[in-house]
Amino acid sequence: MVDLIDIRYCYAMKHWLPIFLAMKKCGFTEEFAMTWSAKAVDYAEENGLKMNCIESETSTTWNHYVLEEISSGEQTIRYYARKSNPTEYYKMTAEPFPTDPTERDFSELFWELAGDDCCIVSNNTMYLYYKNQWRIIDKKEPHYFANYDWRYNQESF
Repeated sequence: MVDLIDIRYCYAMKHWLPIFLAMKKCGFTEEFAMTWSAKAVDYAEENGLKMNCIESETSTTWNHYVLEEISSGEQTIRYYARKSNPTEYYKMTAEPFPTDPTERDFSELFWELAGDDCCIVSNNTMYLYYKNQWRIIDKKEPHYFANYDWRYNQESF
């Protein structure tokens, strides 16, 4: 996830320090954190910026802070990753369906998309959801429901 973080955040000290310390808190190796921090040098050179103190601070900072003193952590890394690359962050963190979708999942989706009044015809039986209740409609009964447009289903009967 750290790889998603835009390198401009490793150049500015106010962003670099919380990310760097979050890596320590989350169990990254010092070598990995140093390699990530070295991107700041490349970023500065590519953009004609003056290098700040990060280059000389990395080892000192890593050894200076003990885990109990570090307030940044996984959420800091997640925040900068999401801010830097929302699309890739979502791909990494989106949870798949816990199981294959069930009939209930499909019916709930249908209900969500169809709205308050809907009609289903199955095996020549018409089911109408009206006023928070499913009803079986007999073809011989007169039908009048205020919000339902019967023109779309006339050929079904």
